[in-house]
Amino acid sequence: MKNKKSIYKISGILVLLIFILGFILTSCAGQNKTAAETTILQSETTTTTAETSSTEQLSEQPDKAKYDEYFTEFYLGKLPQGTDANPSNIPIKTAVFVISEDQFCTVWTQKKDIPSGSLSLAIYDTAAKKDFQPKTAFAMDLNSGGHMGSEPLGYPSGKYEYKVYIDNVLVVVIPFEVRNGEKTTETETTSTQTQGTEQLSEQPDKAKYDEYFTEFYLGKLPRGQQFGPYLGGKHFDPDNMPVKTAVFIASKDEFCGVAILKKDIPLGSFYISVYDAGAKKDVITRALFSQNLTAGDFGWAEDSIGFPTGKYEYKTYINDTLVVVIPFEVR
Repeated sequence: MKNKKSIYKISGILVLLIFILGFILTSCAGQNKTAAETTILQSETTTTTAETSSTEQLSEQPDKAKYDEYFTEFYLGKLPQGTDANPSNIPIKTAVFVISEDQFCTVWTQKKDIPSGSLSLAIYDTAAKKDFQPKTAFAMDLNSGGHMGSEPLGYPSGKYEYKVYIDNVLVVVIPFEVRNGEKTTETETTSTQTQGTEQLSEQPDKAKYDEYFTEFYLGKLPRGQQFGPYLGGKHFDPDNMPVKTAVFIASKDEFCGVAILKKDIPLGSFYISVYDAGAKKDVITRALFSQNLTAGDFGWAEDSIGFPTGKYEYKTYINDTLVVVIPFEVR
């Protein structure tokens, strides 16, 4: 397994919503180390701005050239209700939010500064065919770099579009849905807190996981896009942060691991395996991670997925104890 460590700088963390109920600003530098927990999306319904595959269904079309001038990425995400987005709690990209369960989040990376008053936001109700929240200017300077924010979900059930304007030019249109009750199109599972643990090939040791990790998950980046440069420190900044997922597209995605360590793991103690759930055998068997891992944030990215299409489990061991099992799929 090819390891590429990296860390990056975030210029700011803030909440992007028309009714801005709170503003979060976090700035830190993170060392590329190895990762934590395990959250799984069995299926993803994510639509992005100028790359939307069904733009004919949008109420209006964004300006791709203007978007490309200012943004590397812009997406909506979610966190459990009552939690805040921060470098140790990256939102999961989604287009479906559940009332009473999810926090509404935005994540984006800017190529250049946006002066105060130039960026505006609106929420459009697709059923009523009118703005639920009218266009409102964001009254702060936004520096280039990575940003994210979170806020309570403040919309009734229905379908909407999240719109972003720069100098009155529409640059982002993201359809999203708010639902009552249980999720029907996506499920999330964590390695040591799996609701369907009977489906795993073997069970991880929760006590050992909790001793060493705050979280451990798999994520993706666009093919050829790496973590940012090493800046030192012990924590990630979410500029160019992998998107948490359990579904990878072989021709498009880079395979990433992200974790937060509570304590050091000495050289020779940390192993990785990849299990083929279809063939019921290992594709990679207990590969030694050949470096000391110090407490803090840690992660890596692979140039390519490296596995044929199919379903797998990503396993990590500390010494001889299994601590993480993350199902994932390659398509």
